[in-house]
Amino acid sequence: MSDDLIRKSQAIYSYSTGAIINLSSSSVMNLAVNKWRGKVIHDRRLEELFGVEKFIEPPEFDPEDEGYGSYISVRRFPNSYSCIKCGRISFLEELNSYHRLFPKQSIDLDQKYFCPICYWKSLEEKRKGDKPILTPTRFIITTAFGHIDDFPWDWFVHRSESKREFRRKGSNPCYYKKDKDKPEYENKDGFHLRLNKPKGAALAALSVECLRCGAIESLKDIFTDSVFNNYQENDKYLDYIEYKMPKPWMGKDKEYQYNITSGLKKPEDTDELKDFYQRLGPRTLQRGASNAHFPVTHTGISIPSPVDVFTDEQKRKIYTHAKFAIKLGALPEHFVDEEFVETIEHDIEMTGITVEQLVKVLNEKELSVEVNNYKDKEYAHLKGENEYDETSEFYFENKVHKASEYYGLPFITQVSVVSKLRLLNILRGFTRLRPLAIEEVKFHNDIQTLNQRLHTEYSRINDVRMYPENSKWLPAVEIRGEGIFIEFNDSHIQKWTESDKAINERITTIRENYKSNLSKFDPFIEEEAFSFITPKYVLLHTISHLLIEEIARSSGYINASMAEIIYADDDMSGILIYTSSSDAEGTLGGLSLKGKPSHLESIFKNALEKSKWCSSDPICIESSSGQGFMGVNLAACHSCAMLPETSCETMNRFLDRALLHGTLDKPSIGFLNYISNHFI
Repeated sequence: MSDDLIRKSQAIYSYSTGAIINLSSSSVMNLAVNKWRGKVIHDRRLEELFGVEKFIEPPEFDPEDEGYGSYISVRRFPNSYSCIKCGRISFLEELNSYHRLFPKQSIDLDQKYFCPICYWKSLEEKRKGDKPILTPTRFIITTAFGHIDDFPWDWFVHRSESKREFRRKGSNPCYYKKDKDKPEYENKDGFHLRLNKPKGAALAALSVECLRCGAIESLKDIFTDSVFNNYQENDKYLDYIEYKMPKPWMGKDKEYQYNITSGLKKPEDTDELKDFYQRLGPRTLQRGASNAHFPVTHTGISIPSPVDVFTDEQKRKIYTHAKFAIKLGALPEHFVDEEFVETIEHDIEMTGITVEQLVKVLNEKELSVEVNNYKDKEYAHLKGENEYDETSEFYFENKVHKASEYYGLPFITQVSVVSKLRLLNILRGFTRLRPLAIEEVKFHNDIQTLNQRLHTEYSRINDVRMYPENSKWLPAVEIRGEGIFIEFNDSHIQKWTESDKAINERITTIRENYKSNLSKFDPFIEEEAFSFITPKYVLLHTISHLLIEEIARSSGYINASMAEIIYADDDMSGILIYTSSSDAEGTLGGLSLKGKPSHLESIFKNALEKSKWCSSDPICIESSSGQGFMGVNLAACHSCAMLPETSCETMNRFLDRALLHGTLDKPSIGFLNYISNHFI
């Protein structure tokens, strides 16, 4: 991709492994990351969380380096093309067999393909050889477990019972048929399908035709599940493909197929088994559809080591000795004795170590991060509760301001102005058709420890590494920027949540819409998939979006250059807004400046005041059944509370302005109105 450069952040998000990228001359898919030779990044806590030894940034392109590791590898996808003039469908397999017409390999992105049929026909008619370009076909198919392929044109056009024998796997395939009354170029293998030009704008106006047997099928219903998930005994698509589909990002030839049931637990119940196989069937998507690729990422804050007598390397050795006992459930207070101290002193070549020092460092659990509370240390650190060595070169500086400094914001307890902040954007994998429903499974590496529901969701993650068990690293991008951390009064939020049942009813609507959408792919989805959707989360998430938009209006940043992390667990009520650009070393201080008392109060007031009214009101504020992607927003749209998707941690989902201001007929449910009535 020497002529098609992308930014580092794009290689982690929109253009990451498995994504389809539209270029000027073709359409390609990014391959697995195994050959990357980018900058190595270390972060002890995040390495332990993901079970890796390091992170590697996307490689920077070097035109003088011909090695594969100096750029991101891609392959053409899809493999089917259509002619803009005659509509004939061509496949790379056939096109590359004509070496005189197309001398370069298909992976060469400089290779321009044109329609061979139109070219040969123009030569026969003694005209100058016409070369109408070929464009990648519009439609693809993919499964919920990531397999992806060209739309099966040959299978689809021959789906009527009388035409099935003419499929390529049939007894009398049209693919190889010859017609002695037609010119030789018309009888080339594989050039037997044509997309007929539409006679209108609707999908029903499009059709595909087999020029050798006369079969023709409208494309009007290709997006319905029944196309590939029908269970007629004599024509199951899954049987036709023998339950195998390709994974092009793995770099294998198209003919290399993967079993779509591999790694999945088959239910024993008969009814569940039928639903299980139905969910395996592919769905039709447009090539550029947003749900063709959802990167599974994690943004983690790098936390400086606390002040103590041990270096990071010494801590690693201490944990190596203690890990087995801790894994068995023993507490440091029980096994750290004089003998253990002597062992450690010998190993790290240090004397005078006390039992208390070892117990303290082991209780930190820096190298044993638990999935369920991985945000706890970040939250405590942003609040300024952790002591750390300020003389170290670690990129972190913050100043904590108490609530008393923000007179007009009675619902916050403190603000941390973070003038230096280091974060890692880590790429774990990707999903298709829908985002990951249960975020915590992205941290798991031992699939045997998961129950059936978590097992199924984990199986939807397609790892960006070709051999994860042998690749002890993940792609990541380092961000050195700044941020504002705002902690809200958890007691106030809890009392507001309990003040009116209508608040929880709105959250129930969001949860039910989310559950309904997930159930299309997994009818047995359990509550753990949507337990994070609480009044607190939706409230804080909405406030975060409004603040980012207001900060963008009053600072030198655009909203797309900022991002958020929401802390809304039982004991946490906070938001972090930070600069999200990975292409600059640090920032100019414009964001952290906005967190100071002299600025933040007016930003809050302006943001909340403007959010009272949306240009789409009253339609937006009166939304009670759900709107937006998956129907999981209520009073929130692109005119009021939505941001660029790269700025939002949940892709612009789970937002509701009514939780701030109430509805037209019930303003009392608004958090701000509740605070005004009870705490001012």
